[in-house]
Amino acid sequence: MEKISYQLIIFVFYFFLTIGFPGTASCADERPAWTLHPAKLAIGQVGLFSISDVPATRMTATFLNRPVYFHPASGSLAALLPVDISTPPGKYPLTIEYEHIHHGTKKVITIQVEVHPYEFPVEELTLPEKMVTFPEEILKRIQDEKEAVDAVFEETNMSLLWNGGFIKPVEGDIVGLFGSRRILNGEERSRHMGVDIRGKEGTPIRCANSGRVALASDFYLLGSTVILNHGQGVFTIYCHLSKAAVKEGQQVAKGESLGEIGATGRATGPHLHWGAVICGARVDPLSLIEATAMVAEMRNSKAN
Repeated sequence: MEKISYQLIIFVFYFFLTIGFPGTASCADERPAWTLHPAKLAIGQVGLFSISDVPATRMTATFLNRPVYFHPASGSLAALLPVDISTPPGKYPLTIEYEHIHHGTKKVITIQVEVHPYEFPVEELTLPEKMVTFPEEILKRIQDEKEAVDAVFEETNMSLLWNGGFIKPVEGDIVGLFGSRRILNGEERSRHMGVDIRGKEGTPIRCANSGRVALASDFYLLGSTVILNHGQGVFTIYCHLSKAAVKEGQQVAKGESLGEIGATGRATGPHLHWGAVICGARVDPLSLIEATAMVAEMRNSKAN
């Protein structure tokens, strides 16, 4: 009996040593404290990870094969963890590497992050056939424009341009949800990669946060579009504008007007299509607001 109990204790010890103790990292000789909100991330969502008591220099991290950028926040380091909408549910390692601040020894912390499924809604829409089926030359234009937009998100800018929490660019009812499966005229099409916010034509659209205008152009489906680069892989997208008030390369501040609500491109009425991409991951912009609001709270608590 004593032999069985002894073996059980050894098993439990190595079990927790492998998966990590709750609230701490799986590091044998140091125990940095960390938190993740929410504790389990959903597909298409942004989480906020914070860690403290890391005696580190040159710290780098990756999650889902994407770089993770840390920011000082109330005595700890905080980072956004985006989960692309195409990510299968499961457990994925957040790997943090650093050199010890005193003796230079390389350290690796591995934390398993659970990504759980999310049941996205289904939207069935009936549109004029000319808004759904396109001739070859228009399909080529649409594909070329998609590649141009995707190329913007590949830009690497290490500088942090955003500050404090992100804000909704306009106030209004959400009439289209992120990730919804869209069935147009009875045929399932690509997912909806943003939220649609209803508003009157001409309503000013605010920059969700400070950054630089990475793209301002007209597209067949997206209409008049502006993309802001907020630095360190964070982008926000604004589509169907009646007009843009900014130019490519321009620096903008949070809350500054970037254009007006319209119905350009494939739109059945005036609204803003608002999207977010973080290090190539397409995520719900509303979850970006929630995650960055907590960063702002952490910084404010330090200031007070």
